Amino acid sequence: MTELLLHYIWQHKLYDSAKLFTTNGLAVQVVKVGMYNTNAGPDFLNAQLIIDGVILVGNVELHLNTSDYLKHKHQYDSAYNNLILHVVLNNDKDIELQNIETLELQHIIHTGIEAKYQHLMKQNKLLCEAQIASVPQHLLNTYLESLTIERLLTKVTDIELTLAQNQNNWEQTFFNYLCRALGAPINGDTFELLAQSISVQLLAKHKNNLMQLEALLLGQAGFLQEVTITDAYHLQLINEYAYLKNLYQLQPIEISNWKYMRLRPAHFPSLRLAQLASIIHQSQHLFSQLINLNTVHQCNALFNIEPSIYWLTHYQLGVSSTVKIKGLGNTTINSIVINTIVPLLFAYGNYTQNEAIKEKAYTWLCALKPEQNSIVTCFTDAHVQPTDAAQSQALIQLYKKYCTHKKCLQCAVGNYVLKN
Repeated sequence: MTELLLHYIWQHKLYDSAKLFTTNGLAVQVVKVGMYNTNAGPDFLNAQLIIDGVILVGNVELHLNTSDYLKHKHQYDSAYNNLILHVVLNNDKDIELQNIETLELQHIIHTGIEAKYQHLMKQNKLLCEAQIASVPQHLLNTYLESLTIERLLTKVTDIELTLAQNQNNWEQTFFNYLCRALGAPINGDTFELLAQSISVQLLAKHKNNLMQLEALLLGQAGFLQEVTITDAYHLQLINEYAYLKNLYQLQPIEISNWKYMRLRPAHFPSLRLAQLASIIHQSQHLFSQLINLNTVHQCNALFNIEPSIYWLTHYQLGVSSTVKIKGLGNTTINSIVINTIVPLLFAYGNYTQNEAIKEKAYTWLCALKPEQNSIVTCFTDAHVQPTDAAQSQALIQLYKKYCTHKKCLQCAVGNYVLKN
């Protein structure tokens, strides 16, 4: 048994529900198992349980053994403060967790589940994997084009909701999405939370002072609160933020929101914020500029920045590194264009009923190389090779909205396979 399999058992309720009792004998009813979390923090987020008749909403952590909770030092991690249940395969040790019950599963798991799980893992990710390459290219290309538009329109709906929350302020809305993109995939939510904590208008007031921009962003992120001062620039940022925080009555987000597990240094939040400061420093009314650009190469140039000199030798505050220019890489810039700028331009064109802007957004996608990720690899393994980012976005839409839900009858590829 592995923890991964235990996660699967919990996620799919592969146990005798009538025998769910905590180690203290309290009855457990699982209303919602929660959202599976593959990043740092509890394994399942926002679960809904009924324990001893009391409705609880919060997070669930799973381990093979109860003692693993202590071995992993979760008791010292504030990310586990909202835990409502500790699920284990084997209750090998009684441990005291404040207001948190323990549930042991080993005697109530469905028999033969491990063998069934191994068989499931061997199934094709694409039901039509053996047939999709036989679909005529012209039919596939036409379908992929429609899927690209479908994906853009799906994003437009989300963007319009955010726009309404920002009182139809496109610059603030763009800033929110840009922040999320810089934090993706691990810290996207936290970056967006940061964006909501400070207005783009306030940042614009300080755009000519890079140090002040860094102080505002790093301070709002919680990186300049109750920390050990490590160098002169660090102290300067702390003092500057203290002044600006008091001046504008700012409230920073909780530093515990940031995740570092499986993050490469180039993606550390503090460095990303320094890069964001440089983007703001070197541009004005960024979204308005993007609207007026003609080519995607001009767009990429806006993000070809270098943070302040301090970051030549740092990935995070107070921790020295070898000398290296730490601007945004081409892969990151392309990802921002594909997943943030193009959808926002398309949404703006839709909002203003400007077909030329919508066409420009689509053209920019066609001018970029296809993305490389696990979903696209599923299709390339089946001999479907996207030629550009528009087609890779289409394949992502196809996989997420059709393949994973087995909607073959609503899919042009599925229809062709069934008819031929």
